[in-house]
Amino acid sequence: MMDMDEPDCGHLQTDGRAARRRPRVAIVVSHPIQHFCPQYVSLAACDAWEICVFFASSIGRDAYVDRNFGTRVQWGGLRLESFPHVFLNEAPIQVTSELDAPGLEGALDAFQPDVVISYGYSQKYQRRARRHARTRGWAVYHIADSELAGTRSLPARVARVAKAWWHLRGIARVLTVGDANEKFYALAGMPASRMTRMGFPIDIGLYDKALAEGHSSREAYGLSDAAVVFGMAGKFIPIKRQEDLIRAVARLDPSLNVHVVLAGSGPEEQALRALAGGLAPGRVTFAGFVSPEMLPAFYAALDVYVHCSSHEPHSLAISEAIYMGRPVILSDACGSYGPNDDVSPGVNGWTYPMGDVEALAALMRSAASDPGSRRAFGARSRAYAIVSQNRAHGAFLQAALAADGLPAGPQP
Repeated sequence: MMDMDEPDCGHLQTDGRAARRRPRVAIVVSHPIQHFCPQYVSLAACDAWEICVFFASSIGRDAYVDRNFGTRVQWGGLRLESFPHVFLNEAPIQVTSELDAPGLEGALDAFQPDVVISYGYSQKYQRRARRHARTRGWAVYHIADSELAGTRSLPARVARVAKAWWHLRGIARVLTVGDANEKFYALAGMPASRMTRMGFPIDIGLYDKALAEGHSSREAYGLSDAAVVFGMAGKFIPIKRQEDLIRAVARLDPSLNVHVVLAGSGPEEQALRALAGGLAPGRVTFAGFVSPEMLPAFYAALDVYVHCSSHEPHSLAISEAIYMGRPVILSDACGSYGPNDDVSPGVNGWTYPMGDVEALAALMRSAASDPGSRRAFGARSRAYAIVSQNRAHGAFLQAALAADGLPAGPQP
């Protein structure tokens, strides 16, 4: 149902699409996702097109319990009033493969889009959107962060690619998030001419404000300016492998004055605290759950961002860290690195074999000993992130629509 104070997305001209001068884009997404909503605000502010976002659940707008964080979550800063949207289910329904909204077809018919943007292919809701778009002759743009960096066995890789090939039938265009993602879709048979790089958006308004004000949580964490601080943000669950970062700092000589800050919460917290207390007493700070509004200050406290995950298709935290001008160390099981991705090894960051604590410690030792390289790598992170976020906040859609022959005027 549409809230009374929400914009009406069904304001069609009576003679249909032929009378329109701007393409209409329907964005079909499970629920208000904290880092995507700022992108919708940017898209809605552009006169080159019309958008409407169709949500199947109110999770995020309405409070819910995140089982991995182990806490009750309600996202601020969604700015729902700043872009046209519809909640098809007025309830915080859990987001699973069973998520659906039978009213979607009628809502889309009222909006009459030229393009339907669909996220992933596992939910009933997304399959419903694609089926209906095909019956109406609307182009479908697909977004997912699929890649193979975290998939080790050959049979599993083949199965994933085959599944993607099956679901990509009838998809007009894939909106990609990075190099590994594009390699995956190429293996699934999607030609480069039907891929447009989007990348994952962040709340650039929030981060620009933090950069301008120069806020940092370093003092709050009790860290001196002389400390070399490495940090990671994420749920305390096994696949994030924060223990590798703890074990790595324990291998470094105390004279390097290296400190680790871990932002997050979750079921592994007590085990991680015990590990840190035993191996690296006084050298690891647990920042707790850090709200999105406070994350820029967390990144500003770091000299280097680290991501140890055993599987991470394309980390939002890395996109945020590089926007704050931080160099990055990440495991090779993450999908965020490549010559044209968030982390370009040897340019603005370094990779190591996932789970190899000694290799991680060696990179940390080298980075801690070389402030010049940290500054140079950080500057390159920032330069890349500015271009990447400009693309994610509108340039990608202009490029995609132009490639498919849909008129879109210049962005403001």
